[in-house]
Amino acid sequence: MSDEVPGIENKFRLPRDNNDQNLLNAARAAATDALPLRAQFIAHEMPADFLEDLAEDIADMEAAISTQSSGVGDHVAANAAIDDAITRGMDLLRKLDAIVRNKYANNPGVLAEWTTASHVERAPKRAKPDASQPTPSPPPST
Repeated sequence: MSDEVPGIENKFRLPRDNNDQNLLNAARAAATDALPLRAQFIAHEMPADFLEDLAEDIADMEAAISTQSSGVGDHVAANAAIDDAITRGMDLLRKLDAIVRNKYANNPGVLAEWTTASHVERAPKRAKPDASQPTPSPPPST
């Protein structure tokens, strides 16, 4: 259609960086730019409802982005709630430990059972690499 509509080849280009927002912006611009040229596009075998399809695709993409963003927010909130529950649980365990140890101070069997039952595994902590130590290089391949 470039011989019918000068400059059209510059209007409908995909962005170099195909991130979601750039693609949406390009799709919106294409829909706007294609509207006055609708008849020419249809004459070149585009479906009659191609702009409606594009609008639906834009709406679907926006909904997917919104759902993904919401999911990330939900994940962050859930992690915060888990951290809070663990902190409260550990506080209760410390209080209960003092009570059990006082009550059963003269009963080593019950204290041993309590020690086993109240044991909480902690996630392993990774040692921070020492910046003064050089990172070992992998052995040469043969």
